[in-house]
Amino acid sequence: MQVKDLMTRDVFTLREDSKIFSASEAMTFRNIRHIPVVDKEDKLVGIVTYRDLLSSLARELMPLQVKDIMTRATITVTPDVTVNMATEIILGNKFGCLPVIDKSNKLVGIITETDLLRELFKMTRTTGSFSKEKIRS
Repeated sequence: MQVKDLMTRDVFTLREDSKIFSASEAMTFRNIRHIPVVDKEDKLVGIVTYRDLLSSLARELMPLQVKDIMTRATITVTPDVTVNMATEIILGNKFGCLPVIDKSNKLVGIITETDLLRELFKMTRTTGSFSKEKIRS
């Protein structure tokens, strides 16, 4: 299985000059925790996470722009990377997501912890290795 099989293709993005308020509102209303930041050619230039927003709020710097808080050194994958490799990168770096880019650095998707958990759930459900009896509250 490859990343392209699980990634979200319709990705909400922001530009560097977007206001932090826009990122906060989008995360709230879209129920997301990661927003890739792209340039005019849709090339990835960074990512804003829920943690970035919390950090900016803690510093009370709301007049800033997204470019002031986004993570620029973003690790990415291509659509043909295996899900195992993407999972290894996510777990090894304690990431919540990986932007998926093509050969020209254009954003084509995003794969998140939720995508991986959803697939694990589907796999274990169909193999019968997961059952309600095994869950204890």
